Amino acid sequence: MNKHQRNLQTGFSMIEALVALVVLTIGILGVAGIQINGVRTNFDAYNRSLATSMIRDIVERIHVNQPATQAGDYADFDSDDVDCSAPPDPYCAEQAGVANTATCTSAEMATFDMFIVSCGHLRTDNTRDWGVQNVLPTGRLQLACDDAPCTPTSRYTATVTWTNLDDDGNPGTGTVQIGFLP
Repeated sequence: MNKHQRNLQTGFSMIEALVALVVLTIGILGVAGIQINGVRTNFDAYNRSLATSMIRDIVERIHVNQPATQAGDYADFDSDDVDCSAPPDPYCAEQAGVANTATCTSAEMATFDMFIVSCGHLRTDNTRDWGVQNVLPTGRLQLACDDAPCTPTSRYTATVTWTNLDDDGNPGTGTVQIGFLP
């Protein structure tokens, strides 16, 4: 056996090294793809959790304010119709550290409830916390009375939608919908 043949048998050839590099690269790309999909799925789950909490918030507010519910003040609401730069007057809670002295009627409280769930409270740094429009990408809350005309015993449907990405990275719509009796 000559010297050249011994070197080929005992060491790696260039082709073997390249094949190993290709296999390693494919493995790393596969792990990166799984990681990206995991992050996307985690973000969608986070948004779904927020949407569920926001629906729970408005449902609890509706249950507490029965006079406004009986009057139909919560029926057929769409958060896209709310201007977050113009809070309701009166503002039925403490606002940016200033105590509230207003006494709100049930209808004013319903308007305030829908504003808060849509836009959130004003904080001392002039930003808004919470609110469908603030925390979900293109977030939207809709309340609909399931009967026409709406009666005090009618069932309601609350729907929150937002923009998310599907498994291929294309824009889609996330939705949480809950039916309830006020």
